[in-house]
Amino acid sequence: MHANGMLNVHSQRKPQQRGQALIEWLIVCLPLICLGSLLVEVSDWHMTRQRLALAAQRATTLASLEGGQTYRIMQALEQLLPADLRDTLEVCVTDPINELMHDFKDERLSRKLGFAVIRHDHLADQHRHWVAKGWPQGIGPRSRRDISQANRLNVRVVLNHQPASPWIRFFLPTIRIQSNHQAVMQSHRRHDESGCLRRQR
Repeated sequence: MHANGMLNVHSQRKPQQRGQALIEWLIVCLPLICLGSLLVEVSDWHMTRQRLALAAQRATTLASLEGGQTYRIMQALEQLLPADLRDTLEVCVTDPINELMHDFKDERLSRKLGFAVIRHDHLADQHRHWVAKGWPQGIGPRSRRDISQANRLNVRVVLNHQPASPWIRFFLPTIRIQSNHQAVMQSHRRHDESGCLRRQR
């Protein structure tokens, strides 16, 4: 009886010890797994942001050659972004284009071209014209900008990116990455009503 009792005690202790060891292993390893996943995600976020910034700046520069319209930036981004970054994407031209057009639209050139534009050349002559018109420092009354600022294309690109780590995805399905860019207009700036465009994969 005594021997059988000892065997029963030992047989009960072994599963308990294995269960306790598993719990201890989880307590030690789970923080390490979470830390490793976090490091992987930070590295992926940094690389994704860099790749987005390069493509977005290139797209902004290309758009400055073709009127500076939002849809041209989106088209360029769709071609320039790698396939793994073609998630939900938002492109916004952040300049107050209606106010800029009200202040600086070139009437003669717009009639010639058949659409509203802000002339991108002869900026010094234009600036003198607006100063002579009585605008302090050539600043437009509605846009609160001068002709040089009116010829800078300012763009905001937002990418909703899926985290690389499944551990992070469980808690955070998407990460919002924003990138801001500027380019000097290399063509006559066209009127653009779209403001922001959004594309979903």
